[in-house]
Amino acid sequence: MNLLSGRPPRGFALPSAVFLLVILSLLAAFIVQVATRQQVGHSADVRGSRAALAAQAGVEWGAYRLLRDNDCVAASSFNAGGSMSEFTVTVSCQPAGTGGTNDEAGATVLVRRIVATACSQPGAGACPNPAPGTNYIERQFSSVVVR
Repeated sequence: MNLLSGRPPRGFALPSAVFLLVILSLLAAFIVQVATRQQVGHSADVRGSRAALAAQAGVEWGAYRLLRDNDCVAASSFNAGGSMSEFTVTVSCQPAGTGGTNDEAGATVLVRRIVATACSQPGAGACPNPAPGTNYIERQFSSVVVR
């Protein structure tokens, strides 16, 4: 009994329940936000790995063309295909060193630098994009090939 009014106390449980509901709902919203950011970060990591694989494939394609076909194109773009189909790969083949040929013990060797850039949003059909949008992924690999 309440000593002042002579009535039993009541109404204490409702404010406590409302307080607990508010705190639990804020905690749930925080957990959802953290989980969402973690998923977005993981997705970006996976896409970055795929872009790196696409760029590596571009370097290998450029080396194959140079070594097998004796063809060193200034720049060429293609779609990576398969699970990496969201990426466009631009491959360029440039002279490396002074003039691109060297004298190695009396033999003339051709030295070329192959650069492959893979990106998710190509600009004018080629990578890199000078004005990328959100979620843009780009990786670039290069290699020096001697023939």
